[in-house]
Amino acid sequence: MKDLAVAGAIVVRVFATFGFSVNFSDGKTEAVIAFNGKGANKNKSKLYNEMGGVISFQTLGQSWSLRCVDMYKHVGTKTHASASMFTETRTRAALISSTLKPLRKRVVANRSVEIKKRVLIIDAHIMSRGLYNAGTWPTLHASELKAIHSPIMSVYRAIANSELRKSDPYTFCESFDKFHITDDSVLWKIGAMAPYHTIMLARLNLFIRCVVKCNVYILKLLFVARNGRRSWLASVTHDLAYVAFKCDKLAEMRGAHICVWANTIRSRPGSFKQLFKTALSQPRLQLKASWATTAALKETDAAFSCHLCDYDGAYRPPFKSHQALAVHMCKQHGIRHIAHVLVDTTHCPICLLQFHSRVRLLAHLMEKNPFCLNQLKRSDPVITQDQALELDKANGSSARALKGASRKPVFRLQGPLVLAYDENGVPITTPGNHHPHGIGRQWH
Repeated sequence: MKDLAVAGAIVVRVFATFGFSVNFSDGKTEAVIAFNGKGANKNKSKLYNEMGGVISFQTLGQSWSLRCVDMYKHVGTKTHASASMFTETRTRAALISSTLKPLRKRVVANRSVEIKKRVLIIDAHIMSRGLYNAGTWPTLHASELKAIHSPIMSVYRAIANSELRKSDPYTFCESFDKFHITDDSVLWKIGAMAPYHTIMLARLNLFIRCVVKCNVYILKLLFVARNGRRSWLASVTHDLAYVAFKCDKLAEMRGAHICVWANTIRSRPGSFKQLFKTALSQPRLQLKASWATTAALKETDAAFSCHLCDYDGAYRPPFKSHQALAVHMCKQHGIRHIAHVLVDTTHCPICLLQFHSRVRLLAHLMEKNPFCLNQLKRSDPVITQDQALELDKANGSSARALKGASRKPVFRLQGPLVLAYDENGVPITTPGNHHPHGIGRQWH
């Protein structure tokens, strides 16, 4: 803490040399301290309990008091003593969702505007409202990246969903899983950059600016802190190695030291700025397999969203599972799974299994045996939506009847099996082609 008092005195004297005074009021000039190593808890207790979180020092004939805090907010960016970015990313995520909500109908769902223009407008809002100063962030951990990844992909997904045609519900809603377009498909369709690469590009652009405009003392300060916890320069070093490995035009810079990068960039900063943008904008790099190196990062896929709400431009938070989305589709839009109108019995017309209950038969088609469902989709619905609703109410209203049906064993009815077809529409002649465990299995 003596070193911190000396540093505070140096700051006061340097500012006074140029005719400025330092404001040590609350929320102005403060110190963020991280305690590590031997005696960390003892010194932390002394600072906050005995000294009241204030370090006093004297210089230029005056007494000064420097407050020590766990979190400091500067130009909208929150810096924590623990070096965690989780609070910052959560705040930015909420800001992105709130600022883009008014643009849902006018821009996101406006099909009269080209996709490229809509993406440019959304990216401008994201960079100016949610990702400003993102170039100063270190490499985000999985939980931090998830917080900022989901709201951005939610808007991108809404743009992709708005291009799908609002056709007949039963031809569109073959499966509720179709409503969940993966992040890879969304980015590929609209030509946007993954949030992971957007933050990386902002960090590289800031590095170019530091190399060109900063004086040697600031560069030395960054270089000295390169081995610190979640160091910004360490993140830049990782980004440079990543870009050099992914871009063939930067093959000669692979394995280069950070100082070599700085000297090379200083000679032609504009060319490197364009190279970095071109490299990180490659469609193949937007695939999650190219940047998600851990299991936690691979799970950053956004939650399930309603295509029909996105189509109409109505904002609705995404759902956490396809079951929650299915309930929303039924209650809000009156759309149910196509299996409800393909059967009106308690046995499967394809494999002839008798389930004694419509509920168990629907579970067989929707969850456990996609082969039977795909075969039924080749024919027209056997009942209407209203008739399916009446059957579901009649079978689901009696809990005693459902419990009794669940006790009955499932068996296979006698009768000829219908001809099955593969994905290309070719009849399957292999014995046992109706086996629920797969084509080609033999009955015993």
